[in-house]
Amino acid sequence: MAISIDLYFDKSAHEIKEIKRQRAEMLEYYRKERPERLTPELEAELTAEPTLQDNQLVDILSHSTHERLPDEVQAAFIQHLMNQRIVANKTERQRKKAGFSSGEQRQDERQPVWDEWQRFADQVWAKNPRLSQYEVARRIAEQHNLEDKPDTIRKRITKPLNR
Repeated sequence: MAISIDLYFDKSAHEIKEIKRQRAEMLEYYRKERPERLTPELEAELTAEPTLQDNQLVDILSHSTHERLPDEVQAAFIQHLMNQRIVANKTERQRKKAGFSSGEQRQDERQPVWDEWQRFADQVWAKNPRLSQYEVARRIAEQHNLEDKPDTIRKRITKPLNR
């Protein structure tokens, strides 16, 4: 028994388009006719990207072949989908871990620079405690001829509370 994969993808794309159309109609109805009932959760649900569950995919395949798929074919198909998800989740976890470690590495490299900014900011505030964080950051950038923008520096310095 040959299953037309192209037909499967056309059918699933059609199903998703239909779901999107129905959700858009419902959202428009709620916005015009019942705005008091349109909660943020409902709006998020209606604007979310629709997905097809494994059992819906099996149903689509069954309809595309015009006969019920044998249980072993359904099981193999679902297992294939599960394997794809496991690989995708593993890849995502690896990328996330690599992203955190590279972020920590960049932070360790920049920490001495940020500490220097804070020391200079403390000196400026000791002389003039009324200056804003942005003004002190602007002076740091100006006096040290930094490529960093004052807003970036402002985010890394903190004004002492006792002043």
